[in-house]
Amino acid sequence: MNRTLNYLRGGRRWLVPNLAVWGAAAAYQMPLAMVEESSPKRLIFCLAELGGEEQLVNYTDLVDSLGNRLPATISNPIVVIIPRGKTHCYLVGRPSNSGFKIARDSSVGQSVVDVLIMEVDSL
Repeated sequence: MNRTLNYLRGGRRWLVPNLAVWGAAAAYQMPLAMVEESSPKRLIFCLAELGGEEQLVNYTDLVDSLGNRLPATISNPIVVIIPRGKTHCYLVGRPSNSGFKIARDSSVGQSVVDVLIMEVDSL
């Protein structure tokens, strides 16, 4: 069998419906300019993100569509967000073996999404 088919067939899958997303990555991006005080003076320009609320979701806190609790650790997880509304939601960073961080774009209220979590074999 080829590697692609093994990749798709391997592992466990869970569909978690109606996950409330309240985390916001950043409420405001502020332009920031700094001067480095070393021998050659340098001007550093960046966008500083302020006011975000981090939402960390642990797998043990989730219940799938069949009413089963997810395991405490999932090796090589892939998390797919399925939107249910107009607010865009996305993962912040890579999912870990114990959970993932999720955020929404809009600062109005909270959003509801479905989440598909798959455990895949490492390639």
